[in-house]
Amino acid sequence: MDTRELIINESYKLFLLKGYKEVSLKDIVEKVGLTKGAFYHHFKSKDQLFLEIADGLLVESQNKIYHSLPTDSLKVFLNLYLERVVAYVDYFKSILIVDGESTQGIAFFNIMFDALKLVPGFDKKMRDVHSFERELWCKVVSNARKNGEISSNMSDMQIARLFISITDGIGLHMILEGRMDDVPAEIFSLMVGLYNHIKS
Repeated sequence: MDTRELIINESYKLFLLKGYKEVSLKDIVEKVGLTKGAFYHHFKSKDQLFLEIADGLLVESQNKIYHSLPTDSLKVFLNLYLERVVAYVDYFKSILIVDGESTQGIAFFNIMFDALKLVPGFDKKMRDVHSFERELWCKVVSNARKNGEISSNMSDMQIARLFISITDGIGLHMILEGRMDDVPAEIFSLMVGLYNHIKS
């Protein structure tokens, strides 16, 4: 791992544990074992570092779950999506273990909320990610309707939003309740239930 990557990884852990405002540049350089001068060789500021971490989280979560999913069948898409949700939750739980201690799952959302408040233009990046997600689900639902796989009076967008809301809403609620381990099973149950309700 090169120095830049080390700074990103260790700073990410600090931001998870303490939040953006509570992490100082001194904390970062001490954690990584660098001088401030060495830090500035790689990043202009703590803000730039934080932006890169927040951007990476957005892109990483999107890629880990949605990359190259087939769109011809809602059932196939859904099964692969759910497999990836399970894998991502497992991955996410592993990165929440910092120095042998598990941080709260809400820490991920705190980084996103901090980025929305502190990073100019981050709200647009988040809207772009959500727009991509909606368009992909709409495409899958539309294809499923065209091939006779599903039948519903709801629009493609309404169905797409229901599937997305299951992940977002249930995920956030259960993480806030400290039930991260239960997230995949609950999402699976609700999504399969919705699919069975709309299938032809």
